Amino acid sequence: MIWIINISFFLILTCLTGSISMAVWLAAASILQKRGSARMIYRLLKLVMWGYTMPLVYLMFFGWNRLMTSEGWVLVTTPTVKLVLRICFILWIIGVTVYVAFQIPLIYGFRCVRKSHLYARVDMTAVMDRLKQEMGIRKNIVLYQGYAVISPFICGFRRTEIYFPPTNLKERELEIVLRHELTHHKQKDTFWKPAFAIVNGIFWFNPLVWYVSRKMQRWAEASCDEACCQNDLTAREYFGTIMDLVTTETWRPGAYSPLWAEGDDELRWRVDCIDRSPRDTSSKSWIAITAAAIMLVGSCVSVFATTLGASGLYNELYRRTQENEDEILLTDELTEYTGIADELFDGLILEEILEAKSNGINITIDHRIVKYTRPFGRKNGNVINIAGVVEPENSTIQVGIIDSENHLRYINVKNAFSHTFKISLSETYKLYIANTNGATVTVTGGFN
Repeated sequence: MIWIINISFFLILTCLTGSISMAVWLAAASILQKRGSARMIYRLLKLVMWGYTMPLVYLMFFGWNRLMTSEGWVLVTTPTVKLVLRICFILWIIGVTVYVAFQIPLIYGFRCVRKSHLYARVDMTAVMDRLKQEMGIRKNIVLYQGYAVISPFICGFRRTEIYFPPTNLKERELEIVLRHELTHHKQKDTFWKPAFAIVNGIFWFNPLVWYVSRKMQRWAEASCDEACCQNDLTAREYFGTIMDLVTTETWRPGAYSPLWAEGDDELRWRVDCIDRSPRDTSSKSWIAITAAAIMLVGSCVSVFATTLGASGLYNELYRRTQENEDEILLTDELTEYTGIADELFDGLILEEILEAKSNGINITIDHRIVKYTRPFGRKNGNVINIAGVVEPENSTIQVGIIDSENHLRYINVKNAFSHTFKISLSETYKLYIANTNGATVTVTGGFN
């Protein structure tokens, strides 16, 4: 059950931070769009991904134990909470499965494209190689041509390929189309588009993710347009070539068209973006920088604020779903016992917890085994917080601390538990978990 709680918490936290970044991007994009800055808007959109990685970075640096050991709030569950979490998790899995099922035909169609295409003509490859040199692209990119596609597109992050339908474009027109596709490569669109597709699948329940993902398709194209029309290439010549290519496209049974293939309305919108693009970018830079700073700070603040406030919210959820009056929210009412290690551990096998990292615990303990940590120092007045979940349910184990003279202080726990050992002597201690049950148990939690 604990892994379902962890996944649920991570999804909620990530969805929150990502949504904050997306909201800031929408506000910045509405301002920058009026000033004509497709590339800045698209760069900020890539930064939205930070909102989805910040929770993962936080957990990697601080570990789940920071979230577990203050009051054990992540581990507290009532039957109602367990039922709700299981239902939500099942619904999430169903949504992800349906999303993946819809992607399978696209993946299959692309695999068919790869099998049916031939290498492009030598003159086309020569034009692409010349453009790669001009644009400073060193990566090996293969150009294919065949009847299985409707419009040109580039794909592949590791093995990059450009696919062309049969066409009689002149060299100048071919250069314009290839420059557009190679600009996609320079923008790392072959990475970002699949990345956003994965975000869509994970956060399918968030409508804001779907909305921004659709926006990403058009801003990726508009950003390429702006980059291509900067030098000697005019917008009239550039879009004239693209319009000619679109109007000459014919549908063929079984032909593959990428998700980001454009229609007439989208092309008109892209032309309008170029018309609004001014030469002076100084007035737009401060808006983009401000938006980027807000997105970064907002993601960091939301992660820390959520983790700090979640304890109280979760405890309140626990109280509202209590079914029995004698249920006790994890408070320090567990009875502490004392003893001598040599006496209590007589006949037991002692093993060091080699798996303990960053004060996190996730171990399986066989019958008559004692697991203990490496020594760590604590001063007078400090505390040692320990929280966790014991599985299977109703299996009682012994959790405690050992001082340098082998004196024990311990509690007997089962299911979810949380306890604070108050330190009165400054010395080194070890945390231990002893299994005197007749069955193997698994303990997940942390200490600080």
